[in-house]
Order: sequence, then C-alpha cells, then structure tokens
Amino acid sequence: MASTIPLLVLAGENVLHREGYVLDVKKATLGEGLPELNRFVSLSNDYDNSLNHLVSAYYKAYRHSRTVSRPCFDSEGDLDTCIDTEYYWDGDENIVPHETVFSWRKNQNQLTTAAKFLAERNLVDANQLDKISITREGLPVGMAVGLVAVYGAEISGLLGYEEMAGFYDSKEQISRRAFFKCAASLTGAATAYALRPSKEESRSQKEGELAQLKEIGNLGDDDSFTKYFGVSIGKLWGNIIDNANTLQTFHPKVEQTAVKRAYEEVLEKGSVFADLLERGVPEELTVATRCGLMTKAIDRVNKDSSPWLEALAVGGVMAAVLIPSEIINQKKR
Repeated sequence: MASTIPLLVLAGENVLHREGYVLDVKKATLGEGLPELNRFVSLSNDYDNSLNHLVSAYYKAYRHSRTVSRPCFDSEGDLDTCIDTEYYWDGDENIVPHETVFSWRKNQNQLTTAAKFLAERNLVDANQLDKISITREGLPVGMAVGLVAVYGAEISGLLGYEEMAGFYDSKEQISRRAFFKCAASLTGAATAYALRPSKEESRSQKEGELAQLKEIGNLGDDDSFTKYFGVSIGKLWGNIIDNANTLQTFHPKVEQTAVKRAYEEVLEKGSVFADLLERGVPEELTVATRCGLMTKAIDRVNKDSSPWLEALAVGGVMAAVLIPSEIINQKKR
C-alpha cells in the first residue's frame, strides 16, 4: 500500500485542489436579436431539409437488395455455401448520381450545423476583448471523474503488480519488487509535477493566447464568412446554382414521382437561399461569423489537456521503471 501513496496524493490534489487559468467571457457576450442571421439559418436549414428528403427518396426508389451465394466454410471447416444480402443502386443513368446527391447533402448539412451554432450559442463579442478577464477555476467535473478513473487504474495496476509478476519468487525478489513499486510510483508522481506548468507560466500563456485572438477581430467581412464556413459566399452561391442546373437537366428523365417532387423541392428551396446569398454577406452575418470564430477559438484555449497528459505520463513512467526492473529481478533469485 505504501507504494500507492504518491499516486493517491497526486490524484486527490488534482481532483480537489487543481486549478487552471481560463478566459472569462461573461462580460463580453454578443447581444441577442439578429434577424438577418436568423433568416440565413432558416433558409439554410430549409435547403438542408430538402436535400435530406431527396436522399430519402433516392433510398426508397433506387436502393435495392438481393440475396447472393458465396463459398464459405462451416464450423467444422468443411466447404459450404453461404447466403448474404447485397445492396445495390440502379437508375443512375436517368438521375443525378446518388454519390453526387449525397455530397450535396453532406456539404449543406455542415453549413447548416455551423450556422445553427451562431444562432444558438451565446457568442463572444469580437469587439469587446477588453472585457475578457483571466480567472482561475477548478477542473471541470467530467475531467475530474476521468482523472479518478485513470489514476485508479494505475493504482490498481500497481497493487496487482505482485500477482502479475509471479507466485514462486524468493524473499529477496519480493523485497526488491516492493522497492521497485515505490520507486516507480515516486518517479511517476515526480514526472507529473515536473510537467505541470507553474501558475506564472499558465497565466502568461493565457495572456499570449488572448492577444492572438485580436487577429480575428480584424478580419474583413468576406474573410470572416469564408474562414468560419470554409467557403466564400460567392462559391456557396455558385454551388447552389450548379446543383440547380444539374437537377433541371435530369428532371425530365425522372420517372419516380417521389424523386421528381424531391427534385422540385430542392430547386425551390435552393432558389430562395441563392437569392439571399446573391446579395452578399449581410452585416449581421459578418458580425456573427467573426464572433463565432472568436467563440470557438476561446473554447479551444480554455480546454486544458495538461492534466490528462500528466496522468498518462505517470503510467508510462511507471511502466518504464517496472518492466526493466522486473526483468533484472527475475534473473536474480
């Protein structure tokens, strides 16, 4: 049990007393009520839903199954025949290929998800960085629970090391092994504390990260939209127009009524969304995308992974101490 004391102290200190610096944005949030943003989200969602309906219609109309036989081996190793279900697509010569439709849906779904983040999240105002403060907070509950599990597993492994190593060892080997366990535990704990940044280093790091965030506030209107959504508004508009032209080319060839209606729905919703995009980036959307970039950047900054790295390093160091020590121990009876 003595060998586990350093790990118990380390785990308890992490869960009960560990604190880290975070960027406090409570006083720098963006106000509500952005009708242009809400309209963009609504039209994007409508177009996304129309593509979901088209994909669903494709599955019902063009994806089929059939049974196929193939050679296989039974439980006794004898050659046998197995029956499998195989899925396949048809109708691609008269419709927009299903791979193309699926890619449209995937891209639009990503856009809509990103847009909903702007409307639903309490965004950080990119123009109020001076109101962001650096404060100390304890570990999040989820991280604390996870660390208890990691350190608990390492402590269990240390306690079970005697049984894993062997039952027929001499007293000298058992005595040496007890020393190895203490050495591994102490070395692991010392490594964790050595990896941990000081309070001054942690605060200085947060100050540097806060200064870098100012670059986001200086982004131009089109740049903030492109950086946030991963596509320029002109390219997005062009994609929707290209999709519409493709659908109109194949629409007369479509025989399935449900698919034909789904084509028409995509054309209708896409036309409305394209009309909005053709006007350029609305001012509210520019503000929202810039603030969205700021919010996501702060979320990344406030995610401190150092406690996880320390916990994993403890296990690695203990293994590095115990494994070669036990190899030598087994040679000395």
